[in-house]
Amino acid sequence: MASIPVKWFDSRWTGAPVLDGTAGSLLAVLDACLVDGFGLSSLDSLSRSGTVATAVRSAGHPFRDGAVIRIAGAQAPWNGDWRVRNVTTTSFQFDVPEDVPASAIGSLTARVAPLDWERPYAATGKAVYRATAGNRCFLRVDDGGAQVAALRGYQTMATVDSGTGPFPGDLQSAFGVSWRKSTSAGARDWVLVGDSQAFWLLPAWADGAPLYGFGELAERSLEDPYATLLMGHDQAAPASANAGLFGGQLGVTDGRWLPCAWWGAGAPLRGSFAGSSVSSTLGRGGYAFPAGRDTLLALGALQLAESGAPRGTLPGAWQVLHSAPLSHGDRLDCRIGGGYRQVLLLAVDVDGGAPGRLALDLTGPWR
Repeated sequence: MASIPVKWFDSRWTGAPVLDGTAGSLLAVLDACLVDGFGLSSLDSLSRSGTVATAVRSAGHPFRDGAVIRIAGAQAPWNGDWRVRNVTTTSFQFDVPEDVPASAIGSLTARVAPLDWERPYAATGKAVYRATAGNRCFLRVDDGGAQVAALRGYQTMATVDSGTGPFPGDLQSAFGVSWRKSTSAGARDWVLVGDSQAFWLLPAWADGAPLYGFGELAERSLEDPYATLLMGHDQAAPASANAGLFGGQLGVTDGRWLPCAWWGAGAPLRGSFAGSSVSSTLGRGGYAFPAGRDTLLALGALQLAESGAPRGTLPGAWQVLHSAPLSHGDRLDCRIGGGYRQVLLLAVDVDGGAPGRLALDLTGPWR
């Protein structure tokens, strides 16, 4: 079974948890995507022809093209994570090695595979999440409120309510940062994309979604074990997607927090996005599309800068160097790192006006 470094999740998939303006709905999304998975389904059969596996469930299944599923209950070579393609209402396929048995036997099940993060502490209305690789800072989420949740990063934690090295610090913010779930009690679409060390969440409660995220930066210095970003609103009850965040803008420090300086000293620090000079935004300016004879999207790497120096690159997130090309939710192949990878285009808030575009790498690896 080949490693699948990046997984993505969409609220429109059958069985996905609902994100709405009620207490606990953000925890339900994070539990499902980071820890537990969702859409558990029994399978009628699972067989291989050459290097293509076909799963059948006559009652229908919840899986969508591009999703990563986890097979369980079969022989060892079958069990694990696979990326789905060729989806019909009663079947789906995925690529397997030729040494996988021709047929799977056992009590066969499949579910949307989680990122396999940990949830070391939890209580009513709140939980703590931690990556299983990298510097493994902690993310505390207080989702006891209706429309807005409060989040804070920690370098260490001992219980759901106690830890050391908070970012932002208690004196810098009474609540940490906020992630708005909805502007009413109603449900909102969302997309989450991540790997074993970081994830991005975009809830669509505005024309351009705010960009929320947590985890370790990519391409960081080996001497910087503190290169972890927590991104959210600097306002406790943001009324707009750009309030205390401006997620689609380069050069601003709103809502972008690091635990401390790279050598481990001092209070939590703010960072800012640095990218191509073609545009000061994520996908709301730059080249025409298509650009000349090149029909591929032009993308630029994004760095997180702090005190005038880079701390690392944003994992899996790419600056779109055109003005709002194509549509929200489009998936297409782009040149990244000398090869081709599939990216997901998402409408992201820039300044409360017309949205830009963010490209998230669905193929990976991000680091």
